[in-house]
Amino acid sequence: ISPQIIVAHPSFAPNTVKELIAAAKAKPNAYNFASVGIGSPNHLGGELIKVMANVDIVHVPYKGTSPAMTELMAGRTQFMFSSMPSVLGLVKAGKLKIIATGGSKRSAVIPDVPAVAETLPGFEVVTWYGIAGPAKLPRDIVDRLNKELVRIVAMPDVQKRFSDQGLEPQSSTPDEFAAFMKREVEKWTQVAKRAGAAPDRN
Repeated sequence: ISPQIIVAHPSFAPNTVKELIAAAKAKPNAYNFASVGIGSPNHLGGELIKVMANVDIVHVPYKGTSPAMTELMAGRTQFMFSSMPSVLGLVKAGKLKIIATGGSKRSAVIPDVPAVAETLPGFEVVTWYGIAGPAKLPRDIVDRLNKELVRIVAMPDVQKRFSDQGLEPQSSTPDEFAAFMKREVEKWTQVAKRAGAAPDRN
């Protein structure tokens, strides 16, 4: 998995989730959050903030990461959720600042950065990756592939390659992964409905 992180323009006054929520409550609809498009993880991350913190912030969708980041670095939007690998270099260069990580707990990659869940218990926005096969793939083949993949992911050099990119390697059984995907679909379907999100067909 790769926890989404909240990054902001350096001029944005709030430095913590608590301060961000307070600012949004004081000035409803005064602050914008960017995304790479309607229904994207960074869009839904902002919508989850709105729902859980009961604040009014404005979603500004762009057509891809490059224009969204360009506008954020120019200060025309105030913050956005983003995958860690795509922004850590910009943070180190001083072009953006990190407010919080969207994982359920602090990330080992940036342990000094608090999780949103420390302010909003239960909050979690992560980008996750998995491997799937045909629906009727025999169970013995599924189990064998799973066993080999778990072994590979546990290798120290593989773990290091993942962590160097801001990823947190995890393994599961096929049944655990299926249950996780079901929960994710249910969770984000509800968030999208509350946000009135519809696919961006432009």
